[in-house]
Amino acid sequence: MWHKFYKWISPRSRVDLVFKVMIFLGLIIIFNVAFNRISNMGPKLSLQYLILNGLIVGGPFVASFFLILIKQAGLQKSLVRLSRFDHLTNLPNRRFFMKSCAEIVEKDAYAVLLVLDIDNFKAINDTWGHEVGDECLRSVGYILARTLRVDDLVGRLGGEEFGILLRNTRISNIGYIKTALLRPFPFKSEIGPQNLSVTVSIGACEIPKGGDLAVAFRSADSALYKAKRSGKARLEVQEMPPTA
Repeated sequence: MWHKFYKWISPRSRVDLVFKVMIFLGLIIIFNVAFNRISNMGPKLSLQYLILNGLIVGGPFVASFFLILIKQAGLQKSLVRLSRFDHLTNLPNRRFFMKSCAEIVEKDAYAVLLVLDIDNFKAINDTWGHEVGDECLRSVGYILARTLRVDDLVGRLGGEEFGILLRNTRISNIGYIKTALLRPFPFKSEIGPQNLSVTVSIGACEIPKGGDLAVAFRSADSALYKAKRSGKARLEVQEMPPTA
C-alpha cells in the first residue's frame, strides 16, 4: 500500500509537481479553516486570513517535502540503473541482460543468442594499459548497440565478453549481423596509437520459444570456443541439445 502511495505522490513532471503542491496546500488550508470554525480556543478568523496563514505557514513545509521526495526519487533511479547497467559501457549488465532474455524467450517464437569475445584483449591491456582496454570495451559496446535492430538486446556479460539476443530470428537469417560483427572494431586511444582495432569471435545458438536459456548459453559458449580455436574473428553455430 505504501509503495503505491509513494509511486502516486512522486511528481512525474513539472505540471504534476505543481498540481500535487496545490493539493497539499489546499488540504492545509481546509484543515486550517475547519479547525478555526469548530474550535472554541479563540476568535473566529476571516477566511482570507486563514487562507493566507495556511499558505505562509504550510508552503515552506510542502516545498521542502517535495524537494526531498524529488531528490529521493532521483537517488532511487540512480540505484536502479547501477543495479542493471554496466558502468563502463552503459550496456545492460549480465544479470539484467539474462533476465531480459528469459522474458523474451518466453514470448518470441524464435531467437538467436550470440556470445562475443574480443580477440587478443589481454594483449591490449598488457601493451597499452587498462585505460586503452577500457576505451576498447566502450567502443565495442557502442558499435554493437548501434549495429542492432531496435528490438534486439545487447549486454556486457563480463570482462571482454558481450551477449546479443536477436529477436524473432532464425540462424539461417543472421547473415546481415554476421557481416557487420566480423569486421574490425575501430577505437581511438590518447595514450597509445591514435587508431587501433580489434576483432571478435562469436558463438551462436538458436532458441525456440520457451527454450532453456542456461542450456542455450552453454551451447553458444561451446560455439565461441570453437571459433577461438579455429582462428578467431569468425562465427560458429551450435544447436541446443534436444529436450527430453
